[in-house]
Amino acid sequence: MNDLIIEAGILTKYIAGKPGNPVIYEQYASGVSMLKLDLNAREERIMRALKQYPFLLPLCDSGLAILSPQGAIRKRLLLMLALIETDKNFTGHFINNEDASFAFIRFMTRGCIGVLKAAVGIILILLMRWK
Repeated sequence: MNDLIIEAGILTKYIAGKPGNPVIYEQYASGVSMLKLDLNAREERIMRALKQYPFLLPLCDSGLAILSPQGAIRKRLLLMLALIETDKNFTGHFINNEDASFAFIRFMTRGCIGVLKAAVGIILILLMRWK
């Protein structure tokens, strides 16, 4: 259970850019057990590496979106996203207040960065699975 709380903190910082509150962490831990989102041996190795090096999470998330979109790690990320989305402290994170100027250029830039992250993430995931 304590391991899931640590995992929840890492996922919250990744998704929202700031730590969450203990209530979200407890809801995450109970949601993982209720939904039976157990990790297999490969996913366990990946999650262990992500806990040790959380800065790799964006890259691995992009890689897992392609290699294992229905895997337990992605489902855990989606669970945390749903919990954060319903928390009043994170409301501003999901509201777009940006100026529409150069929106297409920003969209294309973010798309290219996303493709690069996915490529690097795929390589990282494959390396982590073979360890």
